Amino acid sequence: MTLIVNNQANVSHKGSQYTIGANAISADIDGVRYDLPWVVPNKAELDYSHSAGIPLNSPLFQYVHRTLNVDTLREAIRVERAADNYREYLNTTNGLGDFYLQYPQSNTLTDRIRHTSHQIQDNAGAQIISDDELDREQTLDEFERQIMETSNNYPKHIVSPTLDLGILQENLFAEKLELLLDKGFKRFNVKYRSIPQNITNWIDLSQGIHGKDVWCNVVGVTPRWHRSSMASMISTVFLFGVHTVSMGYPWRGSPDAGSFTFNRRTHRFNQARQGMSYPNSRAVSNVGMQLESIDAREHILNGTYYTHYIPSKQGLVRMLNSIA
Repeated sequence: MTLIVNNQANVSHKGSQYTIGANAISADIDGVRYDLPWVVPNKAELDYSHSAGIPLNSPLFQYVHRTLNVDTLREAIRVERAADNYREYLNTTNGLGDFYLQYPQSNTLTDRIRHTSHQIQDNAGAQIISDDELDREQTLDEFERQIMETSNNYPKHIVSPTLDLGILQENLFAEKLELLLDKGFKRFNVKYRSIPQNITNWIDLSQGIHGKDVWCNVVGVTPRWHRSSMASMISTVFLFGVHTVSMGYPWRGSPDAGSFTFNRRTHRFNQARQGMSYPNSRAVSNVGMQLESIDAREHILNGTYYTHYIPSKQGLVRMLNSIA
């Protein structure tokens, strides 16, 4: 499996405290090309799309396996079901899938469970093997041992290490990012964490991937909007120059949640028109974000992403000003 990534254009924004940047890349996997940035639907969004009869037509999707206890992956029947379910989505979408193991931070990931997650992906027929860190605070040497072990175990796959934006040790996130780039990994995941609380890591991420021939995939974005402004969380993440972004699953459901739709003109979420079903609101929002991904890419290619595109989206202007 060969992945070739080309950074086709990049633009920078210099704020009062930080400089961040956006990137437009192409990713070619065995002759199939993906133009990024792109919003990647998870399997729940695909189900909403099917229910609403509104196709998303996405070449990429995110498979989220959420568990309250990673130790359940010691049970053979659960592992088999996870692989079967992932395989079904890979086959029915005809898209490129990525596996995200979502579990509480209080859980302890062991080597055995980590290897089991690799086996689930391999048994499902996935092209990408996503590799979780055993401990986000583990040393640089431990991180190197882990990612190189996975790379050696799966030489025919695209091995995608995962970094956690919630790393607390100063400079450790930046050092791990630099290491995986130096080791030649062309694709990697980062776990979403609060931007204001982890701003240093977000800035290091943006600066570390700027202009590079690498594909950064953000996983686990759970809130769809910022409470104070209703601005799209997905759109905010793209301000840092990442290439693909996908939603995780909320830990607590909201059975009485109303229907809200993504507004392309503002990048805010608004109350859906009367009578619109919840699945329809989700599908319509995803289509809108996909169309915005295409527009955003054109502005990056033209060098106008931060000067024309972002200023025209009311929901993003304040966010950009607050982070940079």
